[in-house]
Amino acid sequence: MSGPPTGADVERHLVRAEHGLLVDALTYRPVSLAELADDVRSGLRFRARDSNGGECTYQVLVEALLATLVPAPTAGAVELLSAAVRGGLPTGRTT
Repeated sequence: MSGPPTGADVERHLVRAEHGLLVDALTYRPVSLAELADDVRSGLRFRARDSNGGECTYQVLVEALLATLVPAPTAGAVELLSAAVRGGLPTGRTT
């Protein structure tokens, strides 16, 4: 898959508020990163948008996966893993 899921592939639509809270766009129910990680492990797909409508699916996926692996991931870890998910390394990184 070369990008975020689209069309018929999307199972869940999430909106991320400015303060980071994820909300299911259909049920208006908050969604925790742990719940989202469980959904992903179960094979469910999602698309996430920020409060301005911008695409943030990869960033949310990284945060959900990191939340299950690391108690408090650093911004650098999120940036590095986000880039790896997108298929490259962040600018300035050599490893």
